[in-house]
Amino acid sequence: MKCVNCGSELRTGCLYCSNCGKEAQIVPDYDVFEDEDYFNSLVSGQSKANVKPKNSSNSSSKEDANKEDRQSSKVLAAQKKKKIIIGSVIGGVALLSIIGVIISSMIKNNNYNSFDYQVSRAKEAMDDGNYTAAVKYYERALEIDSTNNEIKLLLAEVYYTRQDTKSAIMLYQEVASAEPDNEKAFSKLIEIYNESKDYDSILKLMKETKNPKILGLFAPYVVTDVTFSKESGTYDDFFDLTLQSDSNTKIYYSLDGTDPKSGIAYNKPIKFDQEGEYKIIAIAKNDKGLYSNPVEVNYVISIAAPDYPSVSPDGGIFSEKKSVYVSVPEGCSAYYTWDSTDPTENSARYTGPIEIPEGNNVLSVIVIDNKTGKCSNVYRGHFEYYS
Repeated sequence: MKCVNCGSELRTGCLYCSNCGKEAQIVPDYDVFEDEDYFNSLVSGQSKANVKPKNSSNSSSKEDANKEDRQSSKVLAAQKKKKIIIGSVIGGVALLSIIGVIISSMIKNNNYNSFDYQVSRAKEAMDDGNYTAAVKYYERALEIDSTNNEIKLLLAEVYYTRQDTKSAIMLYQEVASAEPDNEKAFSKLIEIYNESKDYDSILKLMKETKNPKILGLFAPYVVTDVTFSKESGTYDDFFDLTLQSDSNTKIYYSLDGTDPKSGIAYNKPIKFDQEGEYKIIAIAKNDKGLYSNPVEVNYVISIAAPDYPSVSPDGGIFSEKKSVYVSVPEGCSAYYTWDSTDPTENSARYTGPIEIPEGNNVLSVIVIDNKTGKCSNVYRGHFEYYS
């Protein structure tokens, strides 16, 4: 059999021409109309009937005429027979052609609606590097079975190879939504988004699955939130605040509630050595330029003044020498006067027991916090000593 389109020899059982790719038609190699000898053999003797003898007599003219009539009849019969044969051959060929077209149409229709056929043809096209044909067959396969995620992944891969990224993303997303545990769909989407540095889409995609293994694929794109060494609250002492996040990140913070992305780079503990209210917002940034969630803490530092000084003895009249003891809280210093004036940090500092001076005296004592400078209330005691 030969191809109607290009004339190439068709292999036995082949439905498509291996040379031009056109669908095969049933056409015989042998053309009965071109064999003139065959038809001439059917009408042999015709030329003799048309030749007249050179020496014919009048007596045989009638016989010759009859003979000529018989020969003419034979010629007409042969011509009629030839026409019948020609008509039969034409009819047979036409019938074979019609049957071939019907069979071919049936085969073509069955193949067009066969999922397996379309997939097999797509794989053959892929093996031949014919991505255009592969797309056509895979797309038809999906028209037959629109829920087949395996074919969606194969077609998406072809799209991606052809740099039709938009179509590839669409199919990968369909599979990821339908199968939250499909690692291939998620990994390919991450790969595509990463190439265009579309990190927002990667973080959005992460919300589509709860599979621990697949969530691990997102690790390079997730920045751990900053942690603080002290929780929000009110503190009665100064402190140093430490911030922490992932090892490959940088931390930025603000102390006035503004966006920390443009704040202070953290590189050492933050000292809080003054009273007040503080709102700290901190954020971490990795080497891809991705940020963690901002974390806010609030501190109130309010340090109370030292307690009222404890003095012993607490005043009195004495006839012999006596010393006064002052209990000083840790981190504080005590100052005193004997002339009833209010002591300050410039007054005499208490360093040990104080002897009561002779006469009528008023002892005044204060305690000052060494860190805050806050001062206690003034202690006053009446002491009389006469020797």
